[in-house]
Amino acid sequence: MASKKAKELSRAVPEPAKAPAPGLWDARILPFLEKRALLIAVFCMAIGCLRIAATWSELGLTFDEPQHLACGLEYLAKHVYRYETQHPPLARAMTAALDLMDRLITSIEAGDIDGVRSCYSPAVTVWANFDGEAKDLDASLRVLTWLVGATTERRYEVTRRIEIDGGALQQHVLHATVAKTGKSFSMPACLVVRIERDVITRIDEYLDASVMTPAFAAG
Repeated sequence: MASKKAKELSRAVPEPAKAPAPGLWDARILPFLEKRALLIAVFCMAIGCLRIAATWSELGLTFDEPQHLACGLEYLAKHVYRYETQHPPLARAMTAALDLMDRLITSIEAGDIDGVRSCYSPAVTVWANFDGEAKDLDASLRVLTWLVGATTERRYEVTRRIEIDGGALQQHVLHATVAKTGKSFSMPACLVVRIERDVITRIDEYLDASVMTPAFAAG
């Protein structure tokens, strides 16, 4: 009797439902991604970099710089804006002003006095704080000619170069070696430059000329 009731009770209790078999995602894809996630990410980034690099010859950041520079020079030199008016002129004018500064500094480093002259207006004024004199074109070029002759090498370490209203501002350290003594000096300076019609019309130079004195001293 008791065994009969036990059999009836066992039949009444439902069997637990079987868990569904894992699908493709859980069984194959997810474990694969978890094991190789880093490798897949690196591979995708490498493919992206290669695709970007493949566009450099056509879409590089500098492929159209010459036309922007030309537009900026036109705006500074002629005060007109006709070459290509799709973009606003101020950024292009800034680029042209900073390019002129780069040409000036590169010419001094190379000892190219004619190159310096081409950056200056014939009516340029160059003022320096250490003597308080305002020099004209010829006087300014004589100073640079002396500097080029007195040093065997010159290098400008530009720490700041920005466009300002009407021109540019540059902070730098001039590193040079004196020809007679072989000694070197490093002279911090600041230039405030006014630019009109694509040439420099005024420079205000701030420096401590005494920094050079020990390098020129014999012995």
